[in-house]
Amino acid sequence: MGTEFKKTQLNDLYGLSCIENFLLYAMKTEGYKYKHLYYESYLSMCDIINEFINNNTKYASFYKITRLQKIAADNDLIAMEFFNNTDFRNNITKYEYNTVMVNPEYIKEKYKTELWRDDHYILVAQKDSDNFYYLNDNPRDNGVISYDELRRVYSGKMIGFTIKNEIGKELQNEFLKIFIDSVFRSSFRTEFNYTDLTIVRDILGILKVLRKRICDYCGMYIPMDFYRDFLLSIDRFYSSIEYMRLRNTIDFDKINRQFDELQEKDIELITVLHEKMRIVK
Repeated sequence: MGTEFKKTQLNDLYGLSCIENFLLYAMKTEGYKYKHLYYESYLSMCDIINEFINNNTKYASFYKITRLQKIAADNDLIAMEFFNNTDFRNNITKYEYNTVMVNPEYIKEKYKTELWRDDHYILVAQKDSDNFYYLNDNPRDNGVISYDELRRVYSGKMIGFTIKNEIGKELQNEFLKIFIDSVFRSSFRTEFNYTDLTIVRDILGILKVLRKRICDYCGMYIPMDFYRDFLLSIDRFYSSIEYMRLRNTIDFDKINRQFDELQEKDIELITVLHEKMRIVK
């Protein structure tokens, strides 16, 4: 039988989806070097902005960055399988970690919140013959759910995975080279002058996750104290956007000026970061 999940283990994990968060949770819990999976997480602000503006991307469907579970599976770090329209209990023993998709109405009703996307999963482990431990990533919650209730809210899809291998030194070096090359190629800017608050919020949401990943990734190699104030500035900007939205006091001139300043600072720091990381290589 499984063990109870600890939601505090989700602290300082930067997934763009619930599946990514659960993979990071599993690797962190078992002591694996999960931060190396962040090596493909750099995009310039220009690339992020253009993806939303020119390609009409949404936060939930942002696939400009390779999903962490794909990186892990492609590099033989995990075994993973997708199940469709099956009774999850028939497959629950095949993998160490099992995520089941639940219907959006259940999450909205239980947590009184809106979802970023409709295909939301929770992590489950069998407690006994009639009950399961569960973990939800956003909002963070853990507890016990009965088999009957889980079957009622189950949406017919399940992903199981087992961690197979640590990220060895050779693979770490490959990842490092790819990361440094990606930073070197991508330091340029774009004009930002938009009047859609949802787009602004989503761009900032992606940016803050990716830049926190970069800080964690590079922090394995170099001191990152010079970068942390910038991360705080992104968090503050994101919070101010939410405040404007809730208060209906939206000032797009101010927002666009802040975006310009953020881009300039981002390019400045990425240039410094590239020089520091290039020496590591």
